Amino acid sequence: MQPLLFATPLYLVMLPWARWNLTNARRYAAFTAVVAVGTWAVIAGRVLHVSDRGSVSRLSAPYAALASQLRQAGFHGGHIMAQDRWVGGNLKLCFPESVVEAPEVPSFAAPADSDRVVVWNATNQSEMPEMLRDFVRVRAGTDAGSLPTQWIEAPYSRASGRSMRLGLSFLPHPP
Repeated sequence: MQPLLFATPLYLVMLPWARWNLTNARRYAAFTAVVAVGTWAVIAGRVLHVSDRGSVSRLSAPYAALASQLRQAGFHGGHIMAQDRWVGGNLKLCFPESVVEAPEVPSFAAPADSDRVVVWNATNQSEMPEMLRDFVRVRAGTDAGSLPTQWIEAPYSRASGRSMRLGLSFLPHPP
């Protein structure tokens, strides 16, 4: 809607005969249809032609494959402490029964007896982000920097040779 809401006043101001009649309504409908189809094509093109651009889209992230590897690593649901809303929200889609927290969102009451894992995007930086380490220290009372770390990795869809890597650390159960 943003391109439409931005362009419509400009379009109407440029028309010297801008009166709302049937002809102008049809032109406006055609204009909005072109904008809608163009926007859809650009969004779809960003995902389908990722390898042509040399960069990856967030829409190509392989969260289903990463969640499968996370299950193989021993996490089947519980409490996920994620680096940010993007990582946490996508893992929530794969683990709908889990409670997901991130430093930038309000905290939730998590079940005390559930499995707990800390997850971050380690594609460009392997070590746990400082903000996440501080968040885990406050919320779980554990120094996350001293926990053993594992990595899981899966290729981006439609981006040959590119893969996404998540770092994860399992937290001990609270006493």
